[in-house]
Amino acid sequence: MNYFKFIFLFLLLFLCSNLQSIYGQNSLKVMYEASQEIDLDEISIMGIKASNSNLADVILEAQQAKYPYELVLNKETSSFLPLERINNSQTSENIIVVMNPAGKHLYKNIKENYFVEEVSFLNRQFRIKDSLPNYEWKLEKDTKEILQYEVRKAVSVVDTAKIITAWYAPKLAFKDGPKNFWGLPGLILEVEISSTKAKDITRIKVVEMIELDDKNKTFNISQPKKGKFLSREEFRTLMDDYQTKEMEFFGQGVDVD
Repeated sequence: MNYFKFIFLFLLLFLCSNLQSIYGQNSLKVMYEASQEIDLDEISIMGIKASNSNLADVILEAQQAKYPYELVLNKETSSFLPLERINNSQTSENIIVVMNPAGKHLYKNIKENYFVEEVSFLNRQFRIKDSLPNYEWKLEKDTKEILQYEVRKAVSVVDTAKIITAWYAPKLAFKDGPKNFWGLPGLILEVEISSTKAKDITRIKVVEMIELDDKNKTFNISQPKKGKFLSREEFRTLMDDYQTKEMEFFGQGVDVD
């Protein structure tokens, strides 16, 4: 009787150990690919619609590319950043279009509820530090499979102008995901962000996952290090002021004697 009890306990411990390895990860490195679809009629370059500019073809070509990103995370913090992409789309005039459809370096601290994001505006670097967005996720019944994980659908509407559709894996116990998306009961493996105003769609989808060993410390969850700190509201005000001045400038036109 004791012999069978020993065998049972051994098998139970073995099974629990394997389940911990599969479902109880401490740290992960997740590789994503991002792409973006843009309505060129909604973009203006120096007061000219992009669809009527010499950049139209190269922007369309850039949209067809996939842009690699890396998310390194544990249960409390994460670092999401673009990886170098060698072949940028360009025209015969060597005009290079660099797209970062999922943004630049972004650090999340879920335990302390804040993020730090690197942004560029008017050839200047900034770091936006603010509280994590509070997504009011609506969990839906739809399911599918990504990288052999069952994922479930969740939807969030932001300011009635942005619809976020996320697919999360409940068996990957991280309340995190790419970019600044988080707060679901499982790691977000795919997300689609669509804008009802600008008519553009950004897609971010996982392509590979690697389980990391905390003992080796071979990974780095870091924060952006360059640029002036601004809150989300301060940065939005900066952009709004610039756009207002730009509209006034092109709206006035040039006086001719």
